[in-house]
Amino acid sequence: RLSKQRGSVSSESIAPGQSTFKKVVIPKDDAAKAMVRGICDQNILLKNLEEDQKTDIVNAARELRIMEDTDIIVQGDQVADDFYMLAEGTAEAFVNDVKVCSYVVGGCFGELALMYNAPRAATVKATSDCLLYALDRDTFRHLVVESNAARRAEYEKFLHECPILSTLDQQGLVAIADAAEPKTYPAGSNIITEGEEGHTFF
Repeated sequence: RLSKQRGSVSSESIAPGQSTFKKVVIPKDDAAKAMVRGICDQNILLKNLEEDQKTDIVNAARELRIMEDTDIIVQGDQVADDFYMLAEGTAEAFVNDVKVCSYVVGGCFGELALMYNAPRAATVKATSDCLLYALDRDTFRHLVVESNAARRAEYEKFLHECPILSTLDQQGLVAIADAAEPKTYPAGSNIITEGEEGHTFF
């Protein structure tokens, strides 16, 4: 089991924009940077962050090598310091000793306790020797929690002003804001094409 250093976080609450965030830079080689960046580009919580925010995550991520059968996080633990990205190896998550999830390279876990200031919701055990990259809670909360909250507020404001959505209630607008993802198109390219089947609302 990994050692812990912090006290209880269950009653902590940090409002977006009110943290005293300081950037962390941990030296790493190009291969490690590419691995963390690749995980950022695939993970649902990280992939829509701005480029400079992803760079901050790459810089702040610290390497952890975990032996097989080690508990990386433990269900019910009040100490939640890190968000984990799996770069090598495999792991499994258990809730009340029942397996609920398996992780392979690119898998991420540990976000719930950091997002909601709650005890760890599951135990995650290494099922082989693992290479992990850990992101400290202050960096995670600033770059992910606060950023996502600010982006959702921006999307909600825009959606309120969209006539076609004027009949939706607040819950419906929030659901759309949560599902919306930015998409970039080069100048001159088609966003939609006449005659094609439509699958996306822009």
